[in-house]
Amino acid sequence: MKLKLYKGRPENTGGRLEKYMNLTSGSVSIMGLINDTKNHVRLLVDEDILKSEYLGCHPCVNTSSLKIRTADVFDIFLKEIHHDKTIVHLSS
Repeated sequence: MKLKLYKGRPENTGGRLEKYMNLTSGSVSIMGLINDTKNHVRLLVDEDILKSEYLGCHPCVNTSSLKIRTADVFDIFLKEIHHDKTIVHLSS
């Protein structure tokens, strides 16, 4: 199955954001992958993100933010929730 999640307007997600990640528009976060137990969502990560010691994200609500070691997210968290990442290069 090919799934596209569009950040931004709720009408662009077709309900997939809530269905697969249990998130609402505006609170999209890598942490939401914990709700995707059947791995419908493919995580694309810009290679520059992996170069930073820390990353910031929402804890599945947009009223708070987290500062987490990048290695902890990509080496520990993703393994624990059985998700992989696809590294991409986004041009500037």
